[in-house]
Amino acid sequence: MKRLTMTAVAVMLIGIPLTSFSAIRCGDYTLKGGPDGGMRINGITPESQKIIFLKARGDYEHVKLQWRLVNPNTGRRSEMDYIVREGKATLNVEASRMNMGAPRVFSTYDCVIVK
Repeated sequence: MKRLTMTAVAVMLIGIPLTSFSAIRCGDYTLKGGPDGGMRINGITPESQKIIFLKARGDYEHVKLQWRLVNPNTGRRSEMDYIVREGKATLNVEASRMNMGAPRVFSTYDCVIVK
């Protein structure tokens, strides 16, 4: 599983080898592969990471990665979906609500490679 995760991180970031860029920038978020094969989002390791192939297994041109992240400053969780379709990457973020009556907050960002 660790090997699959490392491969996914290397290939899913718009199909470019991990060594050819330093990070991916999606709005306020910076995505970078970690030494353990997991992703770092603004330097924070997600609680969970899930890889879903949208078409066929191993097709990194159509993949979705899901992360659950806790902000250490506020203690609030964020659910993130990094989606690659036809080489175009987007990041969808949902901030957790303090109570069920609070409105849901969604954000969508286009992603670009930062060198």
